[in-house]
Amino acid sequence: MRTSFFSVLALASSFVSVLSAPAAAPAIAKRQDTDALALVTDLSTTLAPIIASITDTANSITADSSDDDKAAASSSITDSVASASSAIDAATAQAPSTTQGDASTEDIASIIANIVAALNGPAASLEASLGLGVATGLLGPLVTSLSGLLLALVPVVNNLLAVVQELVDGLLIGLAAALAGLVL
Repeated sequence: MRTSFFSVLALASSFVSVLSAPAAAPAIAKRQDTDALALVTDLSTTLAPIIASITDTANSITADSSDDDKAAASSSITDSVASASSAIDAATAQAPSTTQGDASTEDIASIIANIVAALNGPAASLEASLGLGVATGLLGPLVTSLSGLLLALVPVVNNLLAVVQELVDGLLIGLAAALAGLVL
């Protein structure tokens, strides 16, 4: 049986063309823009029981608590902080697809400031019972996650950082007074 070079080339090129034909494009879901106020409100609702758990655990230990109690509390707080950080990171991932909508910058910043204020109570309790170094280590991931959320919302919400700074300045003044009394 005699085949010509051109017939083999034609047969081979038909296989190549079938393999290189573009596949049907996958359906791309239309991006659903959400309101930034709804995003931070939902985050605040998600964080409320987690922060309450951190607060209860932080308030349950004192400087005189046993090392075992302190270790158990630290473990519980670490788990709660991981849950809170995951929730904040999920909100951060959604932030670029949000819009400011009809909400004012102050409304959005107020909710973020309330989250920070809610974390201030357990931070003070932890600092008093476990020391500043341990408290900072336990709550550090929350600071990182909240920073990421703020940075992700800055392009979406006008003047967000300036408004949050104004709202949190009062907390910083109180924290500075508390830190001034520390003997390290």
